[in-house]
Amino acid sequence: MRFIISLVLTFCILQILLLVLSKFFKPLGNAEISFDNNKAKLNVSSNSKLPLCYKVKIKVENLYTGEAVLLKTKRILPDRISSDIEIFLKGICCGVVRLQITELKSAFIGSIFMFKSQQNVICERLYLPEASSLSSVNKSMISKMINPGEGERYDGVREYRHGENFKDIHMKLSAKSGKYMVRERLSKSSGSLSIGFLYEANYAVENVQLLISILSKAVKSNINCIVYFSDKSVEALNDFDVQSLLYRILSQSSGENTSLPLCDYIISGGEVNIN
Repeated sequence: MRFIISLVLTFCILQILLLVLSKFFKPLGNAEISFDNNKAKLNVSSNSKLPLCYKVKIKVENLYTGEAVLLKTKRILPDRISSDIEIFLKGICCGVVRLQITELKSAFIGSIFMFKSQQNVICERLYLPEASSLSSVNKSMISKMINPGEGERYDGVREYRHGENFKDIHMKLSAKSGKYMVRERLSKSSGSLSIGFLYEANYAVENVQLLISILSKAVKSNINCIVYFSDKSVEALNDFDVQSLLYRILSQSSGENTSLPLCDYIISGGEVNIN
């Protein structure tokens, strides 16, 4: 019995000493988080010369689907002054995933008293679905929308310039003039293509796959696309615009669907529909 009492007293005295020590040397830590492929890497560190332990709360949220989970770590005992922890992210295939450190607590090793550090570290990454086989209906519809390589027209001829396609050389005129002459090719673009995009929980991934297919073909075919989503509209002229557009769409809340203006096509129900 005396042994138990002495053990309890020793523990209490130790906690009091650690608490007093923490008043002079506050055990405050720092935390950083980043993406590494399908993993999140958490790093905790401190400038304290005394060894610390940590507890961290991390909110993982898919801004597109609205799914969220709060992760809590047990006491982390870092090696010397810092430690890297890997968090595996499984099942995420579509959306902007946000990692947010909402709370960091630190304490001297052996102390039951933990001190909270102000933390609001945020890291985001865009996840795009893998290309999948489209239905024959959607393939046909996209082909009619884009028409790559079809309907090209020419407007006169001019002298050949270095680096141009030899297929555009006008053989008869070149033979008569004694120098290479090429057909003046008109742009394939015939104005802008307007597309309405709706978030639907049952077709969240399929709708995004269709949008990616349309935009990639449109950019390659030199066709400007204007995509309407929520209460916004964004024009996609090149690959950079496409990435920026997808980031904006997939970072929208799933409940932000509003009425769309009149568009050429609507992506809804996993299909491309004529409006």
